[in-house]
Amino acid sequence: VTESEWALASTDPEWVCRIDGDPYEYADFHILTTIDSQPDVCATQDTLPTDENNGQGVFCAQKDSTVRAIYDWNNAASYKLTWLSSVEQIGSRLEDGVVCGAAGRTTAGRCANQLKSGVKAFREMKGIGGSGIRALDVSNLTDMAYMFQGAKSFNEDLTQWTTGNVKNMPYVFQNAQAFNQPLPWDTSKVEVMSYMFDKAYKFDQPLSDWETTSVRLMRGMFQSAEDFNQDLSAWANKLTQLQNMENMFKNASAFNNGSAPGASDQPLNWTAPNLGLMNYAFAYATSFNQQIFADGASTTNVTNMSGMFKGATAFNQHIGGWNTQSLDKAASMFEDATAFNKDIGNWSMGVVTNMNAMFKNAEAFNQDLSGWVLGKRAID
Repeated sequence: VTESEWALASTDPEWVCRIDGDPYEYADFHILTTIDSQPDVCATQDTLPTDENNGQGVFCAQKDSTVRAIYDWNNAASYKLTWLSSVEQIGSRLEDGVVCGAAGRTTAGRCANQLKSGVKAFREMKGIGGSGIRALDVSNLTDMAYMFQGAKSFNEDLTQWTTGNVKNMPYVFQNAQAFNQPLPWDTSKVEVMSYMFDKAYKFDQPLSDWETTSVRLMRGMFQSAEDFNQDLSAWANKLTQLQNMENMFKNASAFNNGSAPGASDQPLNWTAPNLGLMNYAFAYATSFNQQIFADGASTTNVTNMSGMFKGATAFNQHIGGWNTQSLDKAASMFEDATAFNKDIGNWSMGVVTNMNAMFKNAEAFNQDLSGWVLGKRAID
């Protein structure tokens, strides 16, 4: 919806949008689409329309115009918003729990610029964003899962967002291929960041100020984020709750903690005492060559390191001090890790059940492993 079309709707005295019999002015509604075939209709559901605009959802339309609107935005039905080019204004029907928008009372900006739900809210939207998203008040949201998933052109400024109540951020920018904006967000309550930037190919913004002390899951967080190479060493003592980092930097081909490819001058030095899964964490992270943990204790509870450095062709760090007493799976751990050649002869391997292809094509590796005591299941 263009500004001129929106102004037309706001000034035309013949245009009245009614919901449950009450008139509402344009300031109270989410702008959705300009498809001409949409009929004049206001229903009382709160779901978004389909891309065919078949009448599902709540609309208010000025007769013979192209203005469309919706209240209490909620994409729980998970529609693909491939027709949505821009969101210019978002409003809520409620203000402090009271319905706003009664005739003669509504003014632009009176109602909160909020969503009913952040989950999948702009999933696969077509355009780069819009002022309604830029100025969105997200202080009411606790869940932003899949919010911009598949929005391949999305690249809006989100620096105004207040995210202090959000607990769930998985898949927020998954496959948002163009997104590369600063995110100075409050993440102090966030527990899940899994696949947050998966396939966000262009994203490369600082995240060192993020508070990660509540995060349990970072699974696939930067998977295939091909341009990402920021310094995350500030998270060193902020990962005490982290349990899962499998696939975390898989295919993140530029990542080396903010340093040049293959350099080893900027260690992560993380402390993660509750970590349990690291499989494929740095697989095909071809630039990565930094010290990962501050000491060996962070791996004490890790059960799966399968494929952890598979194809990580630059990695060659001292990891011989890692505590591997709980390690169960190590298949393909160093497969195609062509530079790795450090002493790991003191590792405890007694409970390992799968070592298939552990050193396959690890061309440089030539260390003495004769001290390993393997359990029967690892040998069978």
